[in-house]
Amino acid sequence: MGMMKGEYISKEQFCKECHVGKQTALWLIQNGLLPAINTTRKTDRYLISRVDIAHYLRNHELESKKYRYNKYRRPRRAAPLKNRVKEAVRVTPADLKRAEGIQMVIPDYEIEAMACVLLPELQAFYANPEGQAAFEEWKRNQEHT
Repeated sequence: MGMMKGEYISKEQFCKECHVGKQTALWLIQNGLLPAINTTRKTDRYLISRVDIAHYLRNHELESKKYRYNKYRRPRRAAPLKNRVKEAVRVTPADLKRAEGIQMVIPDYEIEAMACVLLPELQAFYANPEGQAAFEEWKRNQEHT
């Protein structure tokens, strides 16, 4: 599962597209409100998923006060580990394809969306005799390995 072109954008591109200041974007990332990959490069340091941007924009409309940057505001408590910036070393699309040690965090809303799509399909497959036969064959293969 490699990174598709356009799936991630830099923090600077995020600022331009969403009309957000650089300090605000950095604050959002550091406070776990906008998940990002830290590439540790000097330019284009943070990569942000377009899915996370859509989630941010939707939540920003609903809870605008939570996402408002104020340079005098005290920093929030550390975000839970799953929301912190993911550290990586010089991430390129090729690195993401072969990276075994990097764990990408899938947000809960994405898992729920996939479940909503997959569950009816799986139920329909296993409800018919063909699906039940395939499952029995899979179980037999598992016993032999």
